[in-house]
Amino acid sequence: MSDVVRYLVNEEVGNNKVFTVPVGKAWEVKSGSALITTSIAPGSRTPPTIQIQDENGLTLFSVAGTASVAASQTDAAFGIVGPDTAQELTVPPGIVVGPGGVVRYRDGAGIDPDDTLKVYLQVITRPVVR
Repeated sequence: MSDVVRYLVNEEVGNNKVFTVPVGKAWEVKSGSALITTSIAPGSRTPPTIQIQDENGLTLFSVAGTASVAASQTDAAFGIVGPDTAQELTVPPGIVVGPGGVVRYRDGAGIDPDDTLKVYLQVITRPVVR
């Protein structure tokens, strides 16, 4: 079996998104983006963080963005992973997370759990050979 590019989407309500690597697979995060719709709850949503953890919760990589988003916004760009973007969150090549590992994408402020963070990740998925 060869490597396959997958597009993962989570558009549910909430400001903390977790993508879990399935059994028998490994992921290398290539790129991603997020849009946030913020409630009227006052306060700027601080830059998003992307965190990659192994199956034991050990953080393999973490980076925070630089742009904040105000209250009452709809589908505002909120941290983008990949080259040539205004709000780039770069994941170095070669970071591979195995089965049970996670990729987290979250609003650092956590002001309102009813904010909607839509996250779109592109990963290369490959079988785990043991």
